[in-house]
Amino acid sequence: MTMKTQYKEQVLRVFSVVSSALFLLWLLLFVQDSLETRLNTARSHDSIQVEDLPRKDARKAVKPYNQAEADCLTEALFYEARGTSIEAMKNVAYVVLNRKEAEGFPSTICGVIKQPKQFSYRNNFAPRPDWQKVVLSKDSKDKEALLKIKQITKKILKEGSKNKDVLWYTTPDVKKPWMKNLVVKYNDGYHKHFARKES
Repeated sequence: MTMKTQYKEQVLRVFSVVSSALFLLWLLLFVQDSLETRLNTARSHDSIQVEDLPRKDARKAVKPYNQAEADCLTEALFYEARGTSIEAMKNVAYVVLNRKEAEGFPSTICGVIKQPKQFSYRNNFAPRPDWQKVVLSKDSKDKEALLKIKQITKKILKEGSKNKDVLWYTTPDVKKPWMKNLVVKYNDGYHKHFARKES
């Protein structure tokens, strides 16, 4: 056997060993990928979110607030309570959140605020969609108030409401026939806040 022939045989052996090793590596990776796919599929079926399941009372479920809801609450606080104290702004926000969860009112923040004849500023006009952008484009007290209100809104939506039975408020000097069925729960100096009388 010549040296050239021996060299060819050695090359063929090395090539055969390398080919076998590569095939085994490919087979191992294929099996691993298949197992991971099956495992992930099983996990996805086991991790159905609660919100995907039917609810008997979706209004009472705690859901994260989206940006549209935050913008609606910011709008209400700006037009109803800017220029008041932080406490007074929070109290207005509590009424909105309480109505969202109460019977007889819409089940979203935007629905509560846009309900006819409920919030005085909306009886006269509906803010344009870009009202926040307009306010923030000018250096003014309104801009300072809006920036503060946006922070309050974020905090309120994170912490939730208080005084769950409080569903109405008016300025202290207002007197209306419908108030006879309500009781004043507290007065923050800017608004009187009411709940239904206990029967």
